[in-house]
Amino acid sequence: RALLLVLVAQLVCGTVFYSKVEGWEVLDSLYFSVSTLATVGYGDLHPTMALSKVFTMVYMVLGVGVFVAFITKVTAHETRRRRSDE
Repeated sequence: RALLLVLVAQLVCGTVFYSKVEGWEVLDSLYFSVSTLATVGYGDLHPTMALSKVFTMVYMVLGVGVFVAFITKVTAHETRRRRSDE
């Protein structure tokens, strides 16, 4: 649950930052934040300001690890649950 809270906090921070600094709509900001942490990076949105580019680099370095850790925990939990159902 702690990882989920950290992940949600990162998504909220990213969403608020991009909506305020880049002037994007909230949904676009959330979309960019999620796709960045998931390492998808479609390229349809991208930071245009120097501050946003620096923020994005730090956001990726810190956020990808949290995202991967969260997905790993969820997958391990689901695997254990399925094995116990057999």
